[in-house]
Amino acid sequence: MHGHLDRAMLSNCLAEAADLLRQHPDIDISVWDLAGITGFDPGNAAYAIQWSREHCTGIQKCVVVTRNQTIAGLAWVGQVMIPHTRVHVASRREDALALLDEFARARRRSAA
Repeated sequence: MHGHLDRAMLSNCLAEAADLLRQHPDIDISVWDLAGITGFDPGNAAYAIQWSREHCTGIQKCVVVTRNQTIAGLAWVGQVMIPHTRVHVASRREDALALLDEFARARRRSAA
């Protein structure tokens, strides 16, 4: 996504994510790539957090990719409101990929 994130765009993205979660209930990590977002409609953060509370019960870790301090702050609010999910904020996609690699190594260690 790039530019302003309006409610319709967010709703479409979340509908696709809900379909993916229904098809793959074993998904336990999510990545929200918001690096290209320059702004968003009022209420979108609350909408996304509420959606996550309802649909992401199996998500243990979430990585939000952003350099926007407002979005990063809202990610930390999400951490408080969705305590079963550990939220990480990465400023670059490469940092998010490194976190995903770290999560995979930890999973392999715990499975061994």
